[in-house]
Amino acid sequence: MKIIFAFVVVIGLLVLPTIAIAQDQQLTDEEVAQLKSLLAKKQANETKIIKDFDLDFYGFARLDSTWSNSDLTTAGGGSIALWADPETAANRNDDEFSMTARGTRLGVNIVGPGNDTVKTSGKIEYDFGLTGAENSNEPRMRHAYFQFDFPDKNFSILAGQTWDVISPLIPPTTNLSVMWDAGNVGYRRPQLRFTQKIPITDDAFIKLETAATRTIGQTNLDNEDTGDDSGLPSVQARISYTMPVCNDLPTTIGVSGQYGTEEYDVAAGTDSDVDFESWLVCFDMNMPITKEVNASGEFYTGTNTRTYFGGIGQGVTINGLDINEIDAMGGWFGLTYAPTPKWKFAGGYSIDTVDPDDLTNNGTAREMNSVAFVNTCYRPFKATIVGVEAAYHTTEWHENADGQ
Repeated sequence: MKIIFAFVVVIGLLVLPTIAIAQDQQLTDEEVAQLKSLLAKKQANETKIIKDFDLDFYGFARLDSTWSNSDLTTAGGGSIALWADPETAANRNDDEFSMTARGTRLGVNIVGPGNDTVKTSGKIEYDFGLTGAENSNEPRMRHAYFQFDFPDKNFSILAGQTWDVISPLIPPTTNLSVMWDAGNVGYRRPQLRFTQKIPITDDAFIKLETAATRTIGQTNLDNEDTGDDSGLPSVQARISYTMPVCNDLPTTIGVSGQYGTEEYDVAAGTDSDVDFESWLVCFDMNMPITKEVNASGEFYTGTNTRTYFGGIGQGVTINGLDINEIDAMGGWFGLTYAPTPKWKFAGGYSIDTVDPDDLTNNGTAREMNSVAFVNTCYRPFKATIVGVEAAYHTTEWHENADGQ
């Protein structure tokens, strides 16, 4: 059993350009006057640039505290729960506790100059990621992109790093892992994306999305990324349909997919290499039942899905020239209930499985990983959220004891 406490405070941010002058006693009055004139011109130019953009700063401070009654493999200072370790004599009933502020986030939404034909915008967002000492975390870029919108055409172009096109939903959990490696796939990566919205009726539309994305693989024997070494980007696409269903509220159903190739150099310094594939097919649904109740879920199947957080963190098995992609399948379902603006309740189940025949028999591979969770969040003030979650993790290990 794992219990998660999350404390979040939203902080209003304001940044204004400032210029200061420190007079050096060695400067003449004329030189100081010239310096002030130059700085005044610089400030005027910077002010003009700032006026061309609408900057919306946002952010929050977050504290995650977790306790588990036995060993879990985690990341992010213990705030990201991945899977339950095998219940051996060494870790059975070995409880753990962690506390971290890594989930603290800062960002800015940017609205740039535009006209009736095209609108420009962008986003830059950071948190404090997975690196650095626990009380000295290092910043991590989450989003950094610019976007061109063509309102008359219902068309947009995005360039930079943001969420994958595939599998766009997030389970209603307070855990920062959002069920990665346990059934939820999709992450952030550099991409060039094109989106076309096609109105069907006044309250129904189809959305078409496609992107060329960075293929992120693993390091081969020549110390190169296997995705880079393939010489090609990956391709993602999604088609979705939004329409009113329950109580005239908009339900969205989507189907998405991804395909990419990787090249693994099996002998350093030679042209001996093996190519292998990575693909996913995903289904997603988000259905508001009433204004207070919402149901959502996703399902995926694919092969070599590790860098999309599928396959329980496993992509391929490598044994000399024998490289085998690991087939995987999983999904999740969640239900939320928000009776008042201050209270929200949620629960769900998530599961990830792989084909046992694709695994190596060394006791470190995982066949199945599942999480059942319930949580509640309370907003005592407008800018404060307090939440608690109870989750049950079960992991089946290949040629090893199961964990829970």
